[in-house]
Amino acid sequence: MKGKPGDPPVTDHAVIRYMERVMGLDIDALRRQIHADVKHGIALGACGVVKGGFNYRISQGVVVTILKAGWESAHPRDPGQGAEE
Repeated sequence: MKGKPGDPPVTDHAVIRYMERVMGLDIDALRRQIHADVKHGIALGACGVVKGGFNYRISQGVVVTILKAGWESAHPRDPGQGAEE
């Protein structure tokens, strides 16, 4: 985990566990929903799927990130990066 100076020292793993255990989110259900959204694209060998205003980026058959459609970066507020539609 590399963050920007001043970011809280909390790993992505800890955030996921917080969402799962404290907030009660079903992480496995989220994974199944993401897979349902992109499985046709993965089967066709796509490197991305756009659905519902989001761009699911795929690498070697694995979803690696999800961006709002039109964003060039997972951090659109970074200078020089994409803009929200």
